[in-house]
Amino acid sequence: MENGAAPERDWRTRGWVLLGLGLFLVLFMGAIAWNLYPSIAAPGVEAGGTTYTGTAEDTQFVLGIFALVIGYGLICTANGAFMIATGRRSRALTAILLVIFAILMAIGWAIRKKWIV
Repeated sequence: MENGAAPERDWRTRGWVLLGLGLFLVLFMGAIAWNLYPSIAAPGVEAGGTTYTGTAEDTQFVLGIFALVIGYGLICTANGAFMIATGRRSRALTAILLVIFAILMAIGWAIRKKWIV
């Protein structure tokens, strides 16, 4: 280990973890979005035993958050695959992940403060 850098084996192990977490996010958030879409696509209409009372803007907002999380999962998957293949990390993909994470946290904070939705 030179200059505090992690050994190649450690990056590959982290890559497998990141790959698994990324696939988990993509598959489960995709399934949630897929199953929820019929209910929220038609506000005020009963679908699947429930009635969505939100507006079209609310629907776009929810689907946008799902898209951000799925995109985050896709980039995690790509970053994990890169780590496994090369034994090192991609600073560019890591930076993109941090930016998306910050955006998601800011949205969550704004929702909690009741500034949006």
